[in-house]
Amino acid sequence: MSIQVFRFLALALSCLVGCGSVLPAARSATPIAMTARSAGATTALAGLAAAEQAALDWDDKARLARISGGPMMAGYMVQDWTYTYVSARRPRDMAVVSLGDTGLSVRVTSRDAALEALTERPRIDSDQAVAVAVRQGMSPGRTDVFTLDQVNLQRRAIWTLIAPEGVFRLDARTGLFLP
Repeated sequence: MSIQVFRFLALALSCLVGCGSVLPAARSATPIAMTARSAGATTALAGLAAAEQAALDWDDKARLARISGGPMMAGYMVQDWTYTYVSARRPRDMAVVSLGDTGLSVRVTSRDAALEALTERPRIDSDQAVAVAVRQGMSPGRTDVFTLDQVNLQRRAIWTLIAPEGVFRLDARTGLFLP
């Protein structure tokens, strides 16, 4: 096992141990596609460290471009999160890191031209975003899709929550609701 894979496994396991019990990770056919069992539903930022390490194994200049997940479960948590990374050195590819009940996996796919790397890390986690949306009229427990990205003219990271009541957007840095 290469030292890079070993470092990744150690970091991924340490991040997942904080969420609950973890079974040993296994190496798959490609060095960046790892699997491990997660401990159930979590917030978006709780899995960010493990996802980031997997993306950095793909390209050490990788930058987060999008977080998405859904549907929401109890406690404003989500079972499966997808973290998308881009790199200026790989303009035609992006790494998609999935973290959920089936484990942690990485796949490299064609880059979505609209995706840009986030200019700053989000300060507001997914559960906090839901709490803001609930205060704005969204029913608790009814969010189908969460997305964090900065595909907007203001170039700021925005949480978008899609629910039966409509679309709720808020600034991922300040937590302010956006009309």
